Amino acid sequence: MALTGVLEDIALQDLPLNGHQFTWERGRNTAAWIEIRLDRVVVASSWLSIFPLAKLYTKEGSSSDHSPICLEPIVKQTWNEKQISSFLERAFVRLNAWFQWFNTTQSGKDESSYYWHGRDNTTIRQLNPQTLTSRFDDYPRASHPNDEERHVDLRCWMSLAADSLHSISDFLKIESVRGKEYKLMSKVFSDFELLNQMHFDKSFGAYFDFGNHTEKVRLSWKLVDGPNNILSRQLIREVLEEPILRFVPHIGYVSLFPFIWKIVPAVSCIKFTLINHIS
Repeated sequence: MALTGVLEDIALQDLPLNGHQFTWERGRNTAAWIEIRLDRVVVASSWLSIFPLAKLYTKEGSSSDHSPICLEPIVKQTWNEKQISSFLERAFVRLNAWFQWFNTTQSGKDESSYYWHGRDNTTIRQLNPQTLTSRFDDYPRASHPNDEERHVDLRCWMSLAADSLHSISDFLKIESVRGKEYKLMSKVFSDFELLNQMHFDKSFGAYFDFGNHTEKVRLSWKLVDGPNNILSRQLIREVLEEPILRFVPHIGYVSLFPFIWKIVPAVSCIKFTLINHIS
């Protein structure tokens, strides 16, 4: 079913994109250059009634193959406290359902650890099994996916969500078990020492994923049997050493998440190390 039909069925609208109309590219300055719009923002009519002047636009100039998109919500009018409470009460129900789904389906073995489930641990054609659910599908995670993984970006997303839900429940004076649970979870997620134990590699001075990993993986040309016993030359994954449980030493998007979400205290020397990585 086409995307438009799906959105109509669930009563959502695809916001128009201002500026450059593509968000992903490959092969710039070559004959094989392609551009695709992968990223979208869909909203409910109730949201659009609150932000009728909202603008969605691309930010160009990124060194990545993805161009970030920015949503600028513009409030039609000033809200009073009653309107804010009404909106947050409705939002809390949906945000709570979203959080509980992630909390139960994407959790890791260790307490307060999370990893993007669904990575293919049997692939022989990908150098690093993709992590499509994270939207950072090409970011190198642990070379051998298993349930020992810990993904720092997902843990930071969960931290942001728990803190937001705690703030909403506190504003609405929600005294339920769920409201108290978010207060506790927010405290656990903001535990700087615990974050460092789970994701900070002192030798690199950076936040990394953790998992069953080896750097000695490559794609090699092999002759592979095809239909009708016809041999074809294909790139096949070759592992040159046994993986071990370790930090995955790749500095990139996910290394900055603890800094972006302000989990790293302003007085910590780690902050300056992360800033150096950015520069």
